[in-house]
Amino acid sequence: MKQFWQLHPTVKWRMVDQLLGNIVGNMIWPFMVIYLADQFGAGLAGLLLSLNIFLSLLVGFYGGFIADRFGRKRMMTYAESGRLLAFLVMVFANSPWLDSSVLTFGMMTISTLMSGLLRPAGQAMLIDASTPEDRRLIYGLDYWSMNIAILVGSLVGGFWFQTHRFALLSGLAVSSVLSLLILLVFIRETMVPAVRQAVARRPSVWQDLWANYRIVLLDRVFLLFLIATVLDMSIEFSMRNVLAVHLKEVFGTQALFGWATWSFTVDGVAMFGILMMVNTLTVLLLMALVGRLTKQIRERVLLQVGLLVYAVGFGVLAMVQSAWVLIGFMVLGTLGELVYVPVRQSLMANLVPADRRSSYLAVNSVTFRGSMMIGSLSVSVASVSPTWSIGAMLILFGVISFLVFRMIFARQDESGAVVQQSTAMSS
Repeated sequence: MKQFWQLHPTVKWRMVDQLLGNIVGNMIWPFMVIYLADQFGAGLAGLLLSLNIFLSLLVGFYGGFIADRFGRKRMMTYAESGRLLAFLVMVFANSPWLDSSVLTFGMMTISTLMSGLLRPAGQAMLIDASTPEDRRLIYGLDYWSMNIAILVGSLVGGFWFQTHRFALLSGLAVSSVLSLLILLVFIRETMVPAVRQAVARRPSVWQDLWANYRIVLLDRVFLLFLIATVLDMSIEFSMRNVLAVHLKEVFGTQALFGWATWSFTVDGVAMFGILMMVNTLTVLLLMALVGRLTKQIRERVLLQVGLLVYAVGFGVLAMVQSAWVLIGFMVLGTLGELVYVPVRQSLMANLVPADRRSSYLAVNSVTFRGSMMIGSLSVSVASVSPTWSIGAMLILFGVISFLVFRMIFARQDESGAVVQQSTAMSS
């Protein structure tokens, strides 16, 4: 905690702001798929979410460029103001005076677009205001705060979203007001004027984007990594979306535990919130232990075994309905995720050349949105096919991702052998 207080004031305020926004956001956004499925049907809901994510993806390409040209704080102020207006309209659209699903989705889309503009500027601001020595602490705290936000938000949203949506959306608007006040009062512009002038002399946005894509398209191994990453990340996004609708429709009401004539019962929506809480608690409580137990095992083995355990654990969730079986497979899938995700991130760092790091990482960020789109489309697929088939599809994604990673390892071994042979011949 002492190290946190020694960070730059802008970093500290940004992290407080992000924690607040993430807690309230996780009470609402994970459950919007249920709302949209109720209002528009599961098939159309999946398409609407995919459209929302696709538009956010397009805006995300430009968010960083715009922040570089106009400054971090200025862009964040405009984007947060836009989000606040969208949230206020969403509150009105879910109030005692009006109930409009169309207006709700429209404002949800606008808020997503504003977030696409805000996020790159906020990330750049953290880097601007920190030193390389601070960043490990900053991103570690950010990871933990995100999981805490998911834990609290999922639990509250699971029990209140259906019955207290107006209150939760009002809380979202209040958190946006606080974010705007923090931004205006406590946060300073972090972009160095000389850097802004240099960026202004760069080629056009289209030329920059084309240069980024061209570099990646010429790197076959990194393309394989992107494919494998999209597939494995799609497993979790699809699981969350499909499971939310699946549990609401077929779970009914089940008793988790009881004593004598008393029992604690939950419906499908509450069970979904509990499963998200179990996922987060497993990460928070077992991350350090898993790291210690797997420290001596080869990274390639960890990635492959962890990926398969993760895929099977999350895939089976779409096939079962028993509360405790669901909890068991959620723990299993999360343990697999804890094992393989750090190795995957380490592999990415090794694949990215130092002189092209920004370009590679910019393109790598597309995997997140691409996975979200696949996760949204899975809701539409689930509406016209048995839910167990979605579970089988997720396991298949894991197997294909596993095979693609093996191809990457094989190419790395071939490259290493060529380098060793060349070294031997030259000596």
